Amino acid sequence: IGKSATGNSILGRKAFKSRASSSGITSTCELQSTELRDGQIINVIDTPGLFDFSAGSEFVGREIVKCINMAKDGIHAVLVVFSVRTRFSQEEEAALRSLQTLFGSKILDYMIVVFT
Repeated sequence: IGKSATGNSILGRKAFKSRASSSGITSTCELQSTELRDGQIINVIDTPGLFDFSAGSEFVGREIVKCINMAKDGIHAVLVVFSVRTRFSQEEEAALRSLQTLFGSKILDYMIVVFT
């Protein structure tokens, strides 16, 4: 879909493994950082398809906790990445609802939708 490539664009370097593919290659959460010229640190957490329950709900749950723990300074934005090559699916709708269930409706205030 382009989550890793989007993270690389934000960081300004190839920090995450990325390739053109309809299925994700990221299997676990990974944190990468960059420092801006003014000294501000930007942290980007690349995630697998967290709501792909074919991986098993226990594994998905552990990854969600791991991602949250990586964001020790707090979450300032949540980027939700969709491909323009495919229709918006029921799974993607369910993923958005799951984000709201996990984090509350305030998550929408921090959400940025990215189309790749």
